[in-house]
Amino acid sequence: MKPVNYLESVKDRLGSDSFLSGFRIIREYSNPETAHIRARIIISNGSYLEFYEYIEQVGKGELQIKTYSYHWADKDNRLIRRWDNTKHFPKLKNFSHHIHDGETGEVTSGKPINIFEVLDEIAASCCLNGEGS
Repeated sequence: MKPVNYLESVKDRLGSDSFLSGFRIIREYSNPETAHIRARIIISNGSYLEFYEYIEQVGKGELQIKTYSYHWADKDNRLIRRWDNTKHFPKLKNFSHHIHDGETGEVTSGKPINIFEVLDEIAASCCLNGEGS
């Protein structure tokens, strides 16, 4: 897959998930080797997700998300969860991937993740069972 194709697949997902109320692309670019997307997604329960991904082609047809942040907050702007790989928690396992928990304030070790997996987690935790966040 090429970076531009990845961006198209992201936008296709954002336009087709039934638990999403809408989205706005804030910034987007791509060239043959890299791509960047920043967007705000409104979720049907009133929460929102702001995210960015910087993607690089690392092999023939292989992509890697080099930097990312997925900031999920409720309608009152209170953090629910944030996944990112900013290099500010070097002692955590799987550095630099980590998760901020808005309820507890804790930061825990994470794993490499992408927008598709984040949307799956949000859907499972707030929207597919009819409950709010």
